[in-house]
Amino acid sequence: MQFEQVIAELRKHGDKRAVAARHKLGLKTDNYLGVELNKILSIAGKIGKNHKIAEQLRKTGIRDAALLSFFVDDPKKISVAEANIIVRSLDYPDMSDAFSKVVINTPHIFDLVDEWKDSSKEMIKRAAYMSVHGLAGNNHKIEDDYFLEFLSRIEREFGYSKNWVKDSMIHALNSISMRNGSLKNRAACVIKNIGKFKVEYQKSSGIIPARLIEIENGGN
Repeated sequence: MQFEQVIAELRKHGDKRAVAARHKLGLKTDNYLGVELNKILSIAGKIGKNHKIAEQLRKTGIRDAALLSFFVDDPKKISVAEANIIVRSLDYPDMSDAFSKVVINTPHIFDLVDEWKDSSKEMIKRAAYMSVHGLAGNNHKIEDDYFLEFLSRIEREFGYSKNWVKDSMIHALNSISMRNGSLKNRAACVIKNIGKFKVEYQKSSGIIPARLIEIENGGN
């Protein structure tokens, strides 16, 4: 597909009801077409991997186009500078999460996570922990020490972290715990020390709540 065809396709599948629903949640609806995620994924399948179109989509300022860009981008062609520009534009968990799935396959993911993990911006820090979540589940070559550091950070910072950062920390914690027995035991200790907590999920937000899995010798 050509870029112009992609934009036309997005506009064709815009839904004013979705825009209205987003508005009721108190979220920005400027440049939002209301295209369903399934349709975005369908369009992405027609495009294939195309970094140039991904860049063009992000430059439109259309939120749906930016989300689509993450599903068609070639992670090997995303520079550190570009990744940092993108991460500062993220406005909601769905954008942060989609971008994280791309960025974990860039050659500089560890440097990016190291930079983002201390950000005061909620979506940037979420991108760091959702990236750790992705790395834990998909990269089996990473040493345990890398994830042990993040388990310690989660244990230390969870209580005063922002809402969507907490949610991403739980995702990361669950994925790390599934790597091996040693990390599972450490994760169980973290869960125990975190104790009771609350993460706010807006009704009809479309965000799937993260739940602590039952971990042997632990629990939530």
